[in-house]
Amino acid sequence: VNFYAVDFFSAEAEVFQTSCRCFGGGTVPRDTVKEMAVTKLAVIWIHGLGDRGASWGDLKKELRMPFETKWQFPDAAVQPVTCNQGHKSTSWFDIETIPVTETGKDYPQDIEKSVTRIHGMIADLEKEGYDPKEIFVGGFSQGGAMSMQSVLRYPRTLGGAICMSGWLMMRTDAEKWATKEGIKAPVFWGHGSDDQTVVFGNQKPGVAVLKKLGCSVTSAVYEGVGHSFSAAALGQIQSFFSDCVKGNVGASKEL
Repeated sequence: VNFYAVDFFSAEAEVFQTSCRCFGGGTVPRDTVKEMAVTKLAVIWIHGLGDRGASWGDLKKELRMPFETKWQFPDAAVQPVTCNQGHKSTSWFDIETIPVTETGKDYPQDIEKSVTRIHGMIADLEKEGYDPKEIFVGGFSQGGAMSMQSVLRYPRTLGGAICMSGWLMMRTDAEKWATKEGIKAPVFWGHGSDDQTVVFGNQKPGVAVLKKLGCSVTSAVYEGVGHSFSAAALGQIQSFFSDCVKGNVGASKEL
């Protein structure tokens, strides 16, 4: 029995926690806080294949926001996964093979089912009083792919999407499933150049499609980094949050 993909993706949460402790987190300067238009945020963070939401709980500690932030770390359903020879694990949608390449197979029904669930969580946050632009969706690997689907398909403009080591699914049909309001949300996409699980080659064509849709995309490449959460990403993500909240997100850029 080969559980390589499940074990590998789960191990990435441990890599993330170690790199966070080494990096030491950080804070947005207090003079920046005064300029911010909102005083609260909500972040839904989506885990990868075979992982659990709780594995990413340290993220809310390492990204020490100087304003109220509600974090949610949902668990995917347990279901058979093709790349694991049909054995069950937590998964937001089926994956045919590892590595995930630019030409990998998509599973639209699985994707739509999970998007509906995340959209339900977003709608609940709106009912709690959060403005859509105060709500962000992020994730790692399979979760990064889900974050972009969830944000770009939403009927209202959200705060932004954060994709770490993920990929843009249903890329060739993006103009059909992305909404007019959804594409107004900014996107941050970080990826390791040596990623052999979700290959680095996914980023360039994915970013190109996002730009064609009209999205503002901030892309970052971590040289020599494989399929893991780079410590350098913490500061960049924190800056992305700050820029989004202040309304300073402009044209697409590469870090």
